[in-house]
Amino acid sequence: MQLIKRVIDPMNVLCGKYRINFWRAEFAAPEIDSDYRFSHKNLSIARGTFVVGALLFMSFGLLDMVVVAPEQLTMTLLLRLGASLGMLLVVYLSYHPAMRNRIQVLINMAAFTTVGSLLLMLSLLDGVAAELYYAGLPTLYLFQHFTRMRFVHGMIMATSATVGYYMIAAVINPIPTPALAGNLFFLTLVYLATQLTHYFYEIYDRLQFAQKSELSALNVQAGELALRVEAAADAKVQFMAVISHELRTPLNAIMGFSELIMAQGQGRITQKTISYMQDIHNSGRHLYEVIGEILEFAKSEFGTLDVQEGAYELDAIIDQALKAMASKAALKQIQLAYERPIQGAMVRVDQRLLTQALVNILSNSIKFSAAHSQVVVSLQHADHGVMVKIVDHGRGIEAVQLARVMEPFVQAENAFTRTSEGLGLGLAFVKRIVDLHQASIHIDSAPGSGTSVMMSLPATRVIAITALLPQPSAIPRQAQTSVSVA
Repeated sequence: MQLIKRVIDPMNVLCGKYRINFWRAEFAAPEIDSDYRFSHKNLSIARGTFVVGALLFMSFGLLDMVVVAPEQLTMTLLLRLGASLGMLLVVYLSYHPAMRNRIQVLINMAAFTTVGSLLLMLSLLDGVAAELYYAGLPTLYLFQHFTRMRFVHGMIMATSATVGYYMIAAVINPIPTPALAGNLFFLTLVYLATQLTHYFYEIYDRLQFAQKSELSALNVQAGELALRVEAAADAKVQFMAVISHELRTPLNAIMGFSELIMAQGQGRITQKTISYMQDIHNSGRHLYEVIGEILEFAKSEFGTLDVQEGAYELDAIIDQALKAMASKAALKQIQLAYERPIQGAMVRVDQRLLTQALVNILSNSIKFSAAHSQVVVSLQHADHGVMVKIVDHGRGIEAVQLARVMEPFVQAENAFTRTSEGLGLGLAFVKRIVDLHQASIHIDSAPGSGTSVMMSLPATRVIAITALLPQPSAIPRQAQTSVSVA
């Protein structure tokens, strides 16, 4: 027994809050077991069982008229009527709110009253009825399950009924030995089968109830957390918008006044002062762009980025990005070249976002390219749509950095030795834009061999292509590491 207990006891903690006492086949917490036993489903089954039981018990009165002696018929029918009314009374009282905590007591009383009525009939009846009416006991064994009696109470009732029948059939109202042996053998088998079935069902059904209850509680918590996350995301975006506005307002004043001083100060202030004003203006402009970059990335991160798709010519979007980067490339005397193996590609995209993605890629290519070099942009036909390819001949990216280069705040250069500015949000924002367009991006790079970025739009985004021209021969490249994001 101790060995069995050591095996079973650890199972008591399996359900946490819904811990099950496997010895009693019920939840350890009485209030949880009461909620389970008298849930809408179980209480409805119990009511239906008592109604059916009352009708079935009374219907056997027809059999009484055939097998019961006339002088015992009235007593038998009265016993049946009393037990049936007791079951119907339980059904009626179960609807009363004040009886909720006493329903188990009523069920026990009705069950034991019915068993007592049947045993009393068996102790008083003569002849065939005394031998056959034991068959009502297995029915009561089944009813203990459907009426949601506690397992312990049901087992006590079934054991008492079995032992009581043996005492009656053997001592109080003896029946022939062969009939007694056969009845007891059958009754014992039914008793064992019903009790084991009842026990394992009680355990299984309680485990199911615990899982569903825990899942329901987790769903409620998940819903609450989702609302809190959504509220936090909205709050972050609002915070970023407010901070952006509060920072941009004085920056506009700083840049405006610095431009004004430079424009009106010619001949009135020294060139050194004008140089300082230019530095102030350039720093303000850089800070303004950084704030805008952070705000746009925050919007994409929290799903509040405004996406407005339409039909646009991809050539025009690429030209717009190249014009935006022309002055930056000119500062390093970098040539921006545009090759058009295909022409007239109409695509369904957000023009502003796609332009921003190309600007970010071009900005990185220019930033990490040597002076007097070249950055080549080409629009090509792909197997499943169109592809914009941007190739530079800069320093390239190490394989370790390349694997993480599109993560937020990750840069190709070491934070302590880097020579280029930036927050590391450019390619991360490109990845968000690519995802919004169901597109893909692939990067090939190797140290000292430059970088190729291929951004592909799927066929579902391509509306039409006017002309497909022969592609130029590829520029020789060294072996490179690559990374793709689809």
